[in-house]
Amino acid sequence: MTVASPKGQLLPSSFHLGLFAPGLRGGLDQAVEYLHNESVEGGATTKIYSTKGTSSSKAPFRFALTLATIVKDRVTGRLDGAHIHLASKGSTVRKVIIAIVLVALRVPYVLQLHGGGYVTFWEGRGPIARSLIRFLFTRARSVLVLGGPFKPLVVHKIGVPADRVVVVPNGIAAPINADRSVRAEVPNIIYMGRLHGPKGSYDLVQAFEQIQDLDWTAFLAGNGETDQVQKAVTDAGLDDKVTVEAWIDHDEIGAWLNRSTIFTLPSYTEAMSISLLEAMSYGLACVATPVGAHEEVIRDTENGLLVTAGDVDSLAGALRALISDPAMADRLGRQAQLDFDARYQAKAVKRQIEQIYVQSFLPSRGESVAASVEPGPERQ
Repeated sequence: MTVASPKGQLLPSSFHLGLFAPGLRGGLDQAVEYLHNESVEGGATTKIYSTKGTSSSKAPFRFALTLATIVKDRVTGRLDGAHIHLASKGSTVRKVIIAIVLVALRVPYVLQLHGGGYVTFWEGRGPIARSLIRFLFTRARSVLVLGGPFKPLVVHKIGVPADRVVVVPNGIAAPINADRSVRAEVPNIIYMGRLHGPKGSYDLVQAFEQIQDLDWTAFLAGNGETDQVQKAVTDAGLDDKVTVEAWIDHDEIGAWLNRSTIFTLPSYTEAMSISLLEAMSYGLACVATPVGAHEEVIRDTENGLLVTAGDVDSLAGALRALISDPAMADRLGRQAQLDFDARYQAKAVKRQIEQIYVQSFLPSRGESVAASVEPGPERQ
């Protein structure tokens, strides 16, 4: 695919841009794929470099191969700039090493922070680790964050100049098969994401216990502690209402979103969930927690409902309200869909990122990255 600037200026036609993502098929990789597949006319060629892959046992070999590919592509003129996508823990270790290699090879890069728990991760590092993280961030031509809540960490603690930090949300392609007419008569609640404690999976099962008296079904799809969550469902006597499955393919996700009325994501930490944006794009009423950038995405009682992470009673109350009041669920879902169309479509987000590429890799234009990027539509 190609990269262009919305103001008319393109990266040179010979420019080769590398996109670095883990290759785990999770939300971060989905964000990269959505933008990679968004076609525009002219500009630079992009290539995705997988830094980990789906097999833990093969991850070291995959990473070594990626490092070798970086060197080969640079030497052969097929890597001129990079866009590094970053989360915490092992992702940071790998991306620090990649940044060292890129700097040694004189390849400029931009860095995009995705990890919702990065403040906690930073606070738990010692002086040496913080120095390496600071190197990773400060050597980037630009640092992209998914929402305003992440800027204080990057600017005030890590030390990146404010004019090199830009808020750019995740973007996904608008669905081509969204269809409200096929929604189930009985409200279906859907969850998509990793199934484990930090995502609020067990809180959700406890909330389901509190609303057993209502007529509803639920579908929980994800990887992680699938068997443990299924056991919790069974122990709660919810097998007749709740279905738990491993990850399903994208076509099946669309079918389930069409059949569903409510989406819930009671996470303790997030950056900006791709699953939440997908649910909004299909017009579902969303129940989420105000963590990461979600407090900017969801406006309580306007385009969804916000509940405190870990507050099972509030979560159950929000779900009960939406099941009991179909008109409210429909109103919130329609507004969420309008907000998605205005702010989170991949094409609009890609235009913002294209400006950042031009400013970061063609710095002779003279204005700061933050000043040059056209913001998305204002929140109403």
